[in-house]
Amino acid sequence: MGNWNLKIEEWITQDKWFFCTIPILGILVYFPIIFSPSLVDIDFGHVFVPIDEIPSIKDYLTHKVHIIDLQPVRDFFIMFMLKVNRYFDNQVYGFFNFVVWLLSVTLLSKILEKVASLATARLIALSVLVHPIAAWTLYWPTAIKHLLSLFFLSLASFFLFEFRKGRRGDWSGFKVFFFYLLSINSQPITLLFPFVIAMFLFGSSNQGRKKDDWILLVLCFLAMIIFGLSNYIYYRDVYPLYVGVSKMDPISVEGMAINFFGLSRSLTQLLIPLQFAMSYSFSSLLNFFGLPLFVFIFVILNAKFDKKTLAFYFFLILFPLCTIYGKKTNIFVSDTYLLVPLFSLSLFLSVTIIEKYKIQKWLIPIILFLAVKSSYESFIVSDEDRIFKVSYERERECKTAFSYSSFLLFNLEIDRFKEVANNAIANRCILLGGGAGVLTSEVYSFLVYFSEETQIEDKIKLISKVKNKTNLVLFILNELKRKGRGLSLDDPEYQKIEVFQVTPSRRKLYRKVEAEL
Repeated sequence: MGNWNLKIEEWITQDKWFFCTIPILGILVYFPIIFSPSLVDIDFGHVFVPIDEIPSIKDYLTHKVHIIDLQPVRDFFIMFMLKVNRYFDNQVYGFFNFVVWLLSVTLLSKILEKVASLATARLIALSVLVHPIAAWTLYWPTAIKHLLSLFFLSLASFFLFEFRKGRRGDWSGFKVFFFYLLSINSQPITLLFPFVIAMFLFGSSNQGRKKDDWILLVLCFLAMIIFGLSNYIYYRDVYPLYVGVSKMDPISVEGMAINFFGLSRSLTQLLIPLQFAMSYSFSSLLNFFGLPLFVFIFVILNAKFDKKTLAFYFFLILFPLCTIYGKKTNIFVSDTYLLVPLFSLSLFLSVTIIEKYKIQKWLIPIILFLAVKSSYESFIVSDEDRIFKVSYERERECKTAFSYSSFLLFNLEIDRFKEVANNAIANRCILLGGGAGVLTSEVYSFLVYFSEETQIEDKIKLISKVKNKTNLVLFILNELKRKGRGLSLDDPEYQKIEVFQVTPSRRKLYRKVEAEL
């Protein structure tokens, strides 16, 4: 066993073998995603379709088109992907996601080498490479924003180590600020990173560079405040007009409970990567494991490390999730939001448990287990029918139920749609708010629309009582009024919503179902 461990260490510490292992292992695990001919993304119509219709960069910059979210780096990269995709029969989005993931993991190994032994750093990087969270992210074309945000944050973190060394003239401080800007303009989950910078710089014994430290911090905090306020105003005033639902719900006891269990489930997905789905049940037992286990680890390590170090790593892991769970949104748990915490967790584990207790040899079976698990998950998510079906079977909660219903509806599997949707509504999913409430409203409206026993006027009354009147719900309501009451398109009662305000994918869904009926 000892000789075997020495051979593994000798292999992993040789650059030529390690840097060949990353892409080879990645391709073996994520092959179904990389070369999948199908497209699995419920947000594709919200993001890719409008960007594809932009004639030029000038039109984008002058706001002549409407793009969801304030994420210009993401948008420009999607423009590039769309141009490349025109030359291939298969969609290339999974391939681009995979490449950015490989680059990020390679950067992670370089960062880990600064705080741990070479063997530890590279084994931890390989375990992150094949973590199943990646499988449930790489399949999703619009997840490129999360991957870009992670990649640029990794670059900022790498240069932050260089900046702390105190070498002048290498522009490392500017590079930290520049890549932080690119990160938050890809996806703002890394918005609170300036607090990490402050803890990293002033929590160390670094001396003699206070002026440079303060300049970097002031620049990063200014960017955080400006970008944070811009996003708040956008999601409060602009986003609801186009999408038909707000991302910001009022603070409530229900919302705080959802945030608490969502945080715990997020940590479960990181520490115990066994069950994955498109979203997760509020009542799942797995919600109760993550947070207690996370706290237990920190309590155990409290005797081995000073409190300042542990506080830094605690915040490093949680700071991206604070951006999500600091307020109630229509996101309960989505694995795409766990990529940055996964990198932070790997840094924490390498410095504390792995190095402290010299248990590098246990990383080999862990990597093998994660690789097999991720290969299976890659097979699931590479097919649209499988991912909706498996998500619903694993987590029979509102969002998975109504996402699966919408998928069945779009594919005109009407009988199966009615079965799944009626079952969800019978389980009182209709009472939930947030994202589930939006899906509930739309699916419920289609169920009413399909009802053969209900008269049109009764259908109008039922849909009028729907709580979350998204643009699609209002669109269906207007169509019923037009058909039942003979309203013209110029009638004021019909003009509550314009057709163009319904997102292309939703409008296509309605027209497709209407044509079939």
